[in-house]
Amino acid sequence: MLEKEDARIGAAAESVYKLICSEKIRSQMEAREDYYLTMESYNEAIKERDEQLAKRDEQLAEKDKELAEKERQRAEMAAQIEQLRAQLAKR
Repeated sequence: MLEKEDARIGAAAESVYKLICSEKIRSQMEAREDYYLTMESYNEAIKERDEQLAKRDEQLAEKDKELAEKERQRAEMAAQIEQLRAQLAKR
């Protein structure tokens, strides 16, 4: 009878060991899956942020062009004003 009990206990211990190992593996797999999902989400956030920054860079480049054009116009007007002052000074 003890032999049967020992066999049952041995089988039960082996089953418990397999379950524990399976739980560890399952836990590792879940942790890995969570990591990959987190990294995917993180990479998507970085991609969105990069797109936003690229769009802002384009907007800033356009504003720079506008400012350069206004500066050119201002310089032309300043030159015209100087010409008119010179003409007035001759009179």
